[in-house]
Amino acid sequence: MSLKSLSFYGLTACIALSVALGVAAFPSAAHSTEKLYDWSDDEVAVDSAEAIARGCLDSVEPQERDSCAQMPIKVCVSQFDDGKGNQYDNNECTGFSAMAWGRILDDVYGRVLQFEGAPKGIQKSQSMWRAWSDFDCEICSNYEGTMAALDNASCHLSHRANRVMELKYLLRE
Repeated sequence: MSLKSLSFYGLTACIALSVALGVAAFPSAAHSTEKLYDWSDDEVAVDSAEAIARGCLDSVEPQERDSCAQMPIKVCVSQFDDGKGNQYDNNECTGFSAMAWGRILDDVYGRVLQFEGAPKGIQKSQSMWRAWSDFDCEICSNYEGTMAALDNASCHLSHRANRVMELKYLLRE
C-alpha cells in the first residue's frame, strides 16, 4: 500500500469516525477568530450574508471583487448550525447569500439610475437581464431532488453577484 493510498484511507477513516461520533472531522471556521454572525432566522441571516458581501466588496480592489461572491456562503456554512456543513446548511446558506446579493443588486441598480453617466437603455437592459437570469436559473434547477434548491440559489447568487460587478463598473466604483 502506497503512502498516497494510506493517506486517503486515513482521511476516510477520520471522516467516518467523525460521522459515527457526531463530531466535526476538522475544526470549523466557526471556532476561529472570525466575526460571528447571526443566522437565527431567515431575515437576520440574509442581513448577515449582506453585511459579509458588502464588507468584502469594500475591502478588496475592484479587480478582486469576484472573490466576494462566495464569501457569505463560506462564512455561513462555517457558523450556521454550529458549522456542521451538511446539505441543509449548504442549501440555507446559499439561499441567504443569493437573497443578500439580490439586495445589493437592487441598491447598486438604484444608484445607476441616479448616476448622470448611466447608459441610455439601462432600464430595458436590467429588465431583460432579470428575465434571462430567472429563466436560466429555472432551467438549471428544474428537477426533483435535494440539490435542486441549491442549484437554483447558486445560479441566482452567481448571476446577481456578477451583475453587481457589472453595474459597479458603470458607476466607476
